[in-house]
Amino acid sequence: MLCPKTVAVAAAALLLGAAGATVLSEPAQPAAPSKPALPSKPEAKMPGEMNPEEMMKKMMENTSPGPQHKAMAVAIGSWDLQATMWDQPGGSPQKNTGTAEIKAIMGGRYLVESVKMEAFEMPGGMKVPFEGMNISGYDNMKKKYVFSWIDSMATGILHGEGEADASGKVITYFAECLDPMTGMPAKYKNVCTHESPDRITFEMHTLMPDGKWFKNFVLEYTRRK
Repeated sequence: MLCPKTVAVAAAALLLGAAGATVLSEPAQPAAPSKPALPSKPEAKMPGEMNPEEMMKKMMENTSPGPQHKAMAVAIGSWDLQATMWDQPGGSPQKNTGTAEIKAIMGGRYLVESVKMEAFEMPGGMKVPFEGMNISGYDNMKKKYVFSWIDSMATGILHGEGEADASGKVITYFAECLDPMTGMPAKYKNVCTHESPDRITFEMHTLMPDGKWFKNFVLEYTRRK
């Protein structure tokens, strides 16, 4: 997101660059004795100062979709989901199915994903239908992939940042929020693997008290034909 201050500075620079300066005339003064001409010095610039064209070019580079956004667009479409969830290390897995719709917004800068799952069985036998939404993108300024996630089993917004591996097909995100059961900070590692144009695997890992990552959720995407 472009900082409003950056927009204001760029706009002011463009206006100042385009406007002509007005000089008021002063009463004539007696001629001073002539002196030898001194060599002219180049006008000094303040540290970090850029002309309006340089500012606009830099702003466009930092705010326009790039190759990372183009690569992310492969995920646009309709998907069938197969979910596997573990409530504790070594526990029995719970399986579920659902769907996801992914579309691009704002000129391809972001992807919006809407997820709907069949009811999950919670501790105590209660079944809860699940719905979630994710907004993801690539931050040109931070040089990182970013996401914000909301769902029907929380009231907060989970934010995370990540980086891709050398192949560009595996993105590892890290996020932190308060655990709704304990109220204590919890750390998560999400690994998204683009196996092919028609298959994506998402894994969520939770950092346990012993410092080890526990894989508690796997979501397999298959493109709907």
